[in-house]
Amino acid sequence: MNRGHSICRILSTICLVFVVIFALSGCSKGKTIVTESTLEKAVEVSDLSVAEYNYNGIYEHFKDDSDKVDYRIKYDATVKVGINMGEIKFTIDEESKTVTPILPELTINDVIVDTESLGYMPENAKVEVKDALKYCKQDVQKEAGESEQLNEVATENLRSVIEALIKPLLDTAGYTIKWDAAE
Repeated sequence: MNRGHSICRILSTICLVFVVIFALSGCSKGKTIVTESTLEKAVEVSDLSVAEYNYNGIYEHFKDDSDKVDYRIKYDATVKVGINMGEIKFTIDEESKTVTPILPELTINDVIVDTESLGYMPENAKVEVKDALKYCKQDVQKEAGESEQLNEVATENLRSVIEALIKPLLDTAGYTIKWDAAE
């Protein structure tokens, strides 16, 4: 994974949101009031990629109605995983002064297959490039969807982003973030 590139994007997004948060907090003088809608507006930045998965794969194409491999395609791909930040919800416990973010399911935001990396076995495989790309994208989406490590890294990065976005609001009102153990 290219963590440096992903972290740079996340930090850029965080900086943008801090500007929005400080602008919002400057509008109301005095006591900060934490509400679900205030928190949802603080993290509303549309789609956010929180993890990048670099994949070197081999797609196997089988002959019609057969278990025999017709050809294989070697490829390199990058998958970006994230969420629509507008789908994050919050529950607020006034008694314990805690906020629990309710996260939507992570989704694959983008798949990029490096066309320069395509290699065919046998070399004279009869497949169009557009079909090869389609097969490789499907293969890497399946692999990424099953990757527990990718899911863990993406969830960890997402939690860090959310904490960075809402912590200034919560700190001024005396609230803390509570992550639901069921996630």
